[in-house]
This record gives sequence, C-alpha cells and structure tokens, in this order.
Amino acid sequence: MRKSYSWQGAVPYLLERFVATGRAPTSFEGWLENFRGNSRPIQDIADYVADSFGIEVRDLARERDAADEKLRYALQYLWHQAHEFRRQRHGFPIDEMAITHLVEHDVECYCGIIQLRSQEHRSPFGYSAWWLTLDQRAFDLKEELAQAMNGQPPDSPVLSADFLVNYLAFGPVRRKVAKTTEAHLPIIMNAGATRFLTPDLLAEAENLRNEIKGLHERVIRRKVRDRLDAARRRIGPIAQAGVYEISDELVAS
Repeated sequence: MRKSYSWQGAVPYLLERFVATGRAPTSFEGWLENFRGNSRPIQDIADYVADSFGIEVRDLARERDAADEKLRYALQYLWHQAHEFRRQRHGFPIDEMAITHLVEHDVECYCGIIQLRSQEHRSPFGYSAWWLTLDQRAFDLKEELAQAMNGQPPDSPVLSADFLVNYLAFGPVRRKVAKTTEAHLPIIMNAGATRFLTPDLLAEAENLRNEIKGLHERVIRRKVRDRLDAARRRIGPIAQAGVYEISDELVAS
C-alpha cells in the first residue's frame, strides 16, 4: 500500500481492522514496523510469529504438487469461480493476477494438508493435520469436488474455528479430566491424550461407544475416530459468521 492510501476494491483488511480500533490511518505504516520491514516482509513476519508464539511458517508447495492431479485441477476451477464471483458481487475490478495468487494459496492449503495426512501414522484420534480458515467457501467444497472430479474426494481438511475455540478453552483444565472419564474410553484414551479433545468431544465419543458397544471393537474404534473428525469440521456460530463478523465482535469487546 502506498503512502497515498490508494487501492482498488475494498479497504485492505488489516487497515480496516486497525482503524476500527480507533487509531489514525496515518499511524498505520509506523505500526507495521513492529512486525515487518520493507526488504523481506514475509521473512520478518515469520520471525515474529516464531519468536512470539512458537509458530513455524512453512509452505506446502511440494505437498500440493504431490497431490492427485484431478483434485488440484478441480480445486483450481472451484476456487477461481469463488473469487471471481466475490469481486463481481461487490463490484470490484477483477484483477486476474490477484485472483491467481488467491487461488494458488487456497489450493496449496487444501491439497497440502491432504497430502500431509497421507504421511501420518494411523491414529484413533483421527487426523492431526488440519486447515484452519474462516472462509465459508472452504466448508462447502466436498459435494462440488465430487462432481468436478467425477469421483470420491478425500476428507475435507477444514477445521472449524468453533472447535479450536473450545479446544483452547479446555487447554488450561485438561489435567482435571477425571480418570474415570478416561477409563470409559479405554481404546482411545491415555494419560496425555486429552490434549487432542474438548469436554464436548469426550462426551460425544463416550456416548457413541455406549450406543454401538455391541459391535466389533475395530468397528467401534473406526466410528469413534470418524465422529471426532466430523466434530472438528462441524460449523458453529464462529465459522458461520466468517472473518469480518468475528473481527467486528473482537473490536467491540
């Protein structure tokens, strides 16, 4: 963004959030200096999140390229449609280069996570690789992917933000989970396993095991695992609201 604060389309998201907190637009550029410079901004931001939060930034280009070609091409088509529609709906000029970058990002995230899953060891907890996004379009792709690929697409990699919020809220008290609760889930629970679960998921898994207790133990494990994965993808009020409404609530609070 130039110092004249001129751009095409909507106000840049980060600037909009900055101004919404009551700060002056003229101080925006100075504020950005806290996180990145002009020479290597991407590396600067990666260093910041690593130093401040222990988050590792990595690309998934190699994993994306190793994914099934039908999946990649179908995702490119569907995401391109989605981004073009958004700009037409809001009356923004269609910048094909910007759309191409957005599509590449979304395809890389979607395919990259699916490919990472192929390298995981089997786990009764389900997948450990997930794509956290507030883009509602990401939750609606599976049926369209099946048509575009003319076959069964892989499980969705999208993680619901509602699950993450519950998980983070549960984190500080996970050591207080009763041993009797763990004992009711002997196949999937162990001393450290609750770090993957929330109280709601614990109850859901236990209820399911009770409902299907007459089945073979292998079938029970599979159904519990699949139920946990489905719960992580479940759309709640946070995911339904999307990025802009969630940001407005954070500013208001």
